[in-house]
Amino acid sequence: MTDAERAKLQVVHDAVSEPAHYTRLDPQPKEVLTRWSHQGVPHYACSAIEYIARAGHKDDPVQDLRKAIECIRIEIAAHEAANEDGA
Repeated sequence: MTDAERAKLQVVHDAVSEPAHYTRLDPQPKEVLTRWSHQGVPHYACSAIEYIARAGHKDDPVQDLRKAIECIRIEIAAHEAANEDGA
């Protein structure tokens, strides 16, 4: 394997394991969200926070904010369904 091929693999690895749109934050969202999910914060609520945190730093910020809204809608629907079941 050439040095150029190794360098390319390193960039791909970093983009997967340490993406710049998250590593700019301290603590990183994956650290916070992992702890929160273990403390009972629902998955879609965590995902909404993650999309909000990266908005403007990866791809289209409006798209990330729309993804956050969709996660919140899913979370609201889950709560409404649980309330209906428990009513």
